[in-house]
Amino acid sequence: MDVRPTASSPSASRQPAGPVATAKAPPAPSLASDRLATAPIILPLGGRMNAVPMLNANHPEMVQGPGISLSTLPLAGPGHLGKALNGSFEVFVHHNNQSGRDLYQTVVLHNPGPKPVTVHIGPSASFTSDSARYRDRGPKAGLDPRGQFVSGPGDATASALLRGDRAISAEHLVLAPGEFKVLHTKRFGTGKEVTSQYRLVSEGPVHAAVLVERQASTAASAEATLRQGKLLVRNPADKPPTPPGGKGGELVYGRASGVQEGARYEASLRTDAQDGTFTLPHGRFERSYVLNGQRGNSLGTGDVQVADLSLRYPDAAYQAHGNYGVEYRIQVPLANRGESPREVALYFDSPGKPDKLSRAFRGTVAVDLTDAQGQVTTRYVHVSQKRGERGDAPLATISVPPGEIRSVQVRLVYPANATPPHALRLQGL
Repeated sequence: MDVRPTASSPSASRQPAGPVATAKAPPAPSLASDRLATAPIILPLGGRMNAVPMLNANHPEMVQGPGISLSTLPLAGPGHLGKALNGSFEVFVHHNNQSGRDLYQTVVLHNPGPKPVTVHIGPSASFTSDSARYRDRGPKAGLDPRGQFVSGPGDATASALLRGDRAISAEHLVLAPGEFKVLHTKRFGTGKEVTSQYRLVSEGPVHAAVLVERQASTAASAEATLRQGKLLVRNPADKPPTPPGGKGGELVYGRASGVQEGARYEASLRTDAQDGTFTLPHGRFERSYVLNGQRGNSLGTGDVQVADLSLRYPDAAYQAHGNYGVEYRIQVPLANRGESPREVALYFDSPGKPDKLSRAFRGTVAVDLTDAQGQVTTRYVHVSQKRGERGDAPLATISVPPGEIRSVQVRLVYPANATPPHALRLQGL
């Protein structure tokens, strides 16, 4: 049976002249050679990105001094994108301090309207390379229920979000009419990275901004910085991103800086359209599905899963090619139609040609297992892989009795400093 689902990079160099709105475009053909995976054949994952907006502030990655990283405020000048946020939205930030002195990363909320607005604060995390040091590990996946194996701030932040942790003790903020309020501020030393992510729900229109300052921000200092309108200095060595639909030449992804369409990617692996299950083939089998397929490298599947930036600065990426901070939720309803018990092992792989990167992935994968009584058990597994490595230890092994279905969900928040694509492999034993 052919089992198929039914359903980091250089940045730009030009100084921005103002916010640019871009319409959602269909996936563009590859510009660079779309590298095929080594055996077995990789299949499309299918699925879709949700519509929750995410503020993505990763441009410039290397910060030389203070300024605005990203602002959706309705102020004049090229530093502000002028977009109101209402309902669920997220903020993702990743920077590296190359200024020669300590800096502070700050997230600010602003209510320009005539009525108070309440913003509810969900899972959140913020780590630096001091609080989450890089630690090299071998490729073997390891159980990590408490996040002890995390390596680097991107990994630590993603792991905390996946577990539902909170870096902010307050459950909500109330913004008075016209008020600026600091959501969170984080010091990061020179030569250090910082990664932060926040899940928020607003009961009315608000605006958000990410600042880098030389001292811990107050509402007054943040407002002054925003009204000055000075963007962070871009790296002059960065290259302009390749527009969607561009053909020929080098494919330059660019660094993301803007509002992306989507914070969660959902998919379901199923082979039976009638009951929506993944029917186990007879005998031993192996199937792999692309995770975080990119334009130019979808492991030969054509399944490009990146989020579009609907609003961006002119020198920033058109798409969030790394999907940093995006949560993947993959349903795998395993159905055993045979007369004997079956076992299925799940693996995480990083297929492709080995490259110079020390690690293609450092991150935590959660596997939610539902038993016959409907009880859910979650396994948190830390994965550390180079490009070209296949997982040599399973994320989980699921026993499926004859005539029964076992529901499995695979979740991960894609961490900063990882390099897609990857693959989820199912192996029938």
